[in-house]
Amino acid sequence: MKLINLNLIIIVFSTSCGQRVDKYVSSNTLADSSKINQDLKKENEDPDTRELRKEYISNYSKVEKLDTSFTDNWGNQIHVQTRYYCLFDNAIVVPKQYVWEDTTKTFTTHNYSQDIVIVIDKDTIFNKTITKADFADNLYPELKKYAVLMFPNFSYDNEKSAFDFGYSLTIPITDVGEGWRLIIDKTGNFSKTDK
Repeated sequence: MKLINLNLIIIVFSTSCGQRVDKYVSSNTLADSSKINQDLKKENEDPDTRELRKEYISNYSKVEKLDTSFTDNWGNQIHVQTRYYCLFDNAIVVPKQYVWEDTTKTFTTHNYSQDIVIVIDKDTIFNKTITKADFADNLYPELKKYAVLMFPNFSYDNEKSAFDFGYSLTIPITDVGEGWRLIIDKTGNFSKTDK
């Protein structure tokens, strides 16, 4: 009999503790939900495009470099170097209808390019500068005129022995653009595909 009563006491005690925890969790949930609602409001607000433009312009002088080495599935030593940079060419004049914060003025900006060098076992299989022109035959006319090569990224597909370079061809400080990939095989041949 004493064992049954002890089990009954343990069950009652654990159940009542569970109720207290739930009570406190629900009050914390109410506090957290107000914070979540504030965060959602911030996300749904329009971005400060003046700040976006300042940030975009401040990146002109930044150069992004990648220098990586690794061994593939077949024991080949691979070395990939990239350099992404602004050309400072004033070649892109974004029309006023795309300029969010001031629709009465155009926005003049620059093209970007990326130098790519790929070496496999001391043999250079690819050495080329990639620009928007490499994708121009596949772009809508607006993107062909006003887009910039942005957000470069790199990955390697070990199964296919393929180098994958991704880009966004986007009109600066807008949400108008397309994703494209440059796929380079182990012999240096390349193809383009949209993401």
